Amino acid sequence: MASQYFAILTDYGTRAIAHALSQGQPLQLTQFAVGDGNGKAVTPTANATALVHQTHIAPVSAVSLDPRNNKQVIVELTIPENIGGFYIREMGVFDAQNKLIAYANCPESFKPTESSGSGKVQVLRMILKVESSSAVTLSIDNSVIFVTRQQMTPKTITATTQNGFNESGHSHQIAKASTTQQGIVQLTNDTGLESESLALTAKAGKKLAQQTTQLQLNVSQNYIQNSKKSSAVNSESEDNVATSKAAKTAYDKAVEAKTTADGKVGLNGNESINGEKSFENRIVAKRNIRISDSQHYASRGDYLNIGANNGDCWFEYKSSNREIGTLRMHANGDLTYKRQKIYHAGAKPQFNTDIEGKPNTLAGYGIGNFKVEQGQGDANGYKTDGNYYLASGQNLPENGEWHIEVVSGGATNAVRQIARKANDNKIKTRFFNGSSWSEWKDAGGDGVPIGAVVSFPRAVTNPVGFLRADGSTFSQQTFPDLYRTLGNSNKLPDLTRSDVGMTAYFAVDNIPAGWIAFDEIATQVTEQRYPELYRHLVGKYGSISNVPLAEDRFIRNTGNGLNIGQTQSDEIKKHVHRVRTHWADSSDSSIFYDKTKTVIDSRLCTATTTDDNLSDNGFMHPLLDTPMATGGDETRPKSLILKLCIKAKNTFDDVQFWVKAFGVVENAGILDAGTLVQNMQALSARVDQEIKENKQSTLQEINNAKVDINQQFLQAQKNLSQIGTLKTVWQGNVSSGSINISEKCFGKTLILYLQSSSGHRLDDNNNIEIVSFEVGAEIEGKRGGGVYFSSIRQVIPHSSGGTSVYHVEVEEFAVTVDRNGTTIHIEELAGRFVKRIDIR
Repeated sequence: MASQYFAILTDYGTRAIAHALSQGQPLQLTQFAVGDGNGKAVTPTANATALVHQTHIAPVSAVSLDPRNNKQVIVELTIPENIGGFYIREMGVFDAQNKLIAYANCPESFKPTESSGSGKVQVLRMILKVESSSAVTLSIDNSVIFVTRQQMTPKTITATTQNGFNESGHSHQIAKASTTQQGIVQLTNDTGLESESLALTAKAGKKLAQQTTQLQLNVSQNYIQNSKKSSAVNSESEDNVATSKAAKTAYDKAVEAKTTADGKVGLNGNESINGEKSFENRIVAKRNIRISDSQHYASRGDYLNIGANNGDCWFEYKSSNREIGTLRMHANGDLTYKRQKIYHAGAKPQFNTDIEGKPNTLAGYGIGNFKVEQGQGDANGYKTDGNYYLASGQNLPENGEWHIEVVSGGATNAVRQIARKANDNKIKTRFFNGSSWSEWKDAGGDGVPIGAVVSFPRAVTNPVGFLRADGSTFSQQTFPDLYRTLGNSNKLPDLTRSDVGMTAYFAVDNIPAGWIAFDEIATQVTEQRYPELYRHLVGKYGSISNVPLAEDRFIRNTGNGLNIGQTQSDEIKKHVHRVRTHWADSSDSSIFYDKTKTVIDSRLCTATTTDDNLSDNGFMHPLLDTPMATGGDETRPKSLILKLCIKAKNTFDDVQFWVKAFGVVENAGILDAGTLVQNMQALSARVDQEIKENKQSTLQEINNAKVDINQQFLQAQKNLSQIGTLKTVWQGNVSSGSINISEKCFGKTLILYLQSSSGHRLDDNNNIEIVSFEVGAEIEGKRGGGVYFSSIRQVIPHSSGGTSVYHVEVEEFAVTVDRNGTTIHIEELAGRFVKRIDIR
């Protein structure tokens, strides 16, 4: 039955406490209010922000931790006698922001006031359950103290009374009396105690008085006169008493006797034995305790036998000569009880060898939120973290056996399934968002996304899953993912561009790798050393020897009639200089130059003295050896001398760029399709190269090459269409015996992947030999199965007297298939080891 009266945290209160927990700052509860509910009973709701009808509010009297539950906080309000005149049906607690934290209802009660003739102190309590009491500040308002009449009632004080009060009254602790402190004291009748905290009763005092009187009487009756005292130590008198001297003599004799007795074993206890004492058999002590060097010495009736020898020591308990239990410490440090080992910090138990009865399931260790088991049915139902094996079922990625890994971390709306195909490398994944499962997606492969450009060493010619980035086109149907990645385009990027043939000036003597000096082309460039540069230069100049030298020439750009490779000698553009030979503006034609320095030639004259233009009379050209000749040995602009070089080797000559075309190899058809496209790319590149190298090829030769390519492509397509899907049915490393494969092989081809050593792997660089067997469908279910032979003839060279002699050697490979088609027995593998078996 649901509670009629209860307290709840409001929505604001829930958030405030959660915030206090997350921030580590306790919430302060400051006000406690009561109300009458407008004359009606109320039912608390979490969305409340105030009381229905508040009648009184005051600071919280106390906030304390419930001693019975540290996750319950008790909030108290004490209403004194002078406040009242209202009914109480509802209560609320507010924080420092005056917002309602908790709301409660309570049985109806009336709070009177003293002025009404009936006054009472009323204490209200509200108990709040919180996640952690550290979220609420525990405090008491010391300025508000109210005590009920019952609490003022004193309680009985006892010897153990302590300070305190409750609803039934109060008490005070009184100090215990001692020799230095006044206080409560306990009485006793015992006069023989030495206690300093007890007091004698009158009865004990009377007893002491009687004893004193008797003592006085005894002394008066037994007083010994000096005449009755004797110092003799050998007197036999019954009337005399011994003096101190006689006692001293007797004491000295006793000391002497003790000295003599030292070193001897007494017959009674309370004596020390110095030195070693040998006991031939055993020591039997009181209370049936024996010490011996063999536990077999214990006889009937012995209860505890303690012993040791050179092997171990023991504590043995016997009853009626029957062993009840023996605790042993062995020479190797082990402890045993009743021949069972006792483990301790220095000898901890080993889980695999010392723990018996271990559970073999996670549930046996109390782990229920992670499972490892074989499953069945619908894969959609597996949402608990763990690893599951499903031989078949619904909503698997595809038919077959699968290992399903579930990862959720306990969440119900974020469940991840990772499916791994049994005996395969295929990986799929999907997720559950709380309402539906996503589609299965590939999660395996090499981690390179479709469309990524990757460089491989040039020696790698056909990397699986990649197409050469050479600008060619591909089939959208063959590579749909790549088509989408390239923006619905079937054209590959062209990254085959080369920088061979470019020139550059270097300001250092050491030329970087891949470059050669331009003027060393004739001696450095050969078809074998720099094939690409050789091809470019021969295609331009006809031969390497025809490549011009740069020497000390200035380099010019093509254009205005200039062609690449053309050379020019140094030259000054045609022009003239005027030189005076006559008096200017004069009709005098006399030449005033020294004839010994100048040769007069009529061809040097550009004007005559016979025309009417006097300003051009008499010009001539001086010779270079005259003082008028100026300048240097050559004509040039200002210059900086650098070394002209040519790129002889492509920067990326050692690598080729490839585009990721597809991921996981689903079957041999996709793999062969990728290989076919790569081969077509390579063939096309070779044809282009041949055409570039032989520009004299006729159109008919080019067309013949295209026809040959088309024929090869059609034949490859035909071969490809005949290739079935490959499936791996076994992996291992054996050379003999029987092999169980995962499905029947009747009517199919068995393909065995062989290597020459058991230490080799299919993914290393060692050779892999493939042998296939056709398994006839007609022998299915028949007794005896069938034997299938495959003979391989190899031409093996042998050396004989320095001369190679060739022999044909035959190696045989044979297997037997059982009547069910799932077990293969190896008959002969020519010393090879089978690593994997596929069927097609």
